[in-house]
Amino acid sequence: MLLVEDEDSLRGLVRKFLEKCGYVVLEAKDGQSGLRISNMFPGVIHVLLTDVVMPGMSGCELAGAIGQRRRTTKVLFMSGYAADADLPAEVTERMGSSSRNHSGAVHSQQNRGK
Repeated sequence: MLLVEDEDSLRGLVRKFLEKCGYVVLEAKDGQSGLRISNMFPGVIHVLLTDVVMPGMSGCELAGAIGQRRRTTKVLFMSGYAADADLPAEVTERMGSSSRNHSGAVHSQQNRGK
């Protein structure tokens, strides 16, 4: 799993939780770093778990770039937006059939490119 989150403390907390659940976690502090890791990592990345809003490259831009080379990688977007906050259009346009929007929204992008 590739975890991309710009807030250090949150990224560390999520990484520790995922590792306790048995996941192998690659982590990056921003979209550019996440893309670099994805391009250099020789193995399969089953899941990209990324923040939506980050400085530089957004989570949506990152998902699109990674999806060009790793078509089987599933994407989970995470956001600290409140339930009534508007997510960027690029997120809602790309969402597949699985999404939940509540405080700490998680959005799953499925069937990318289909």
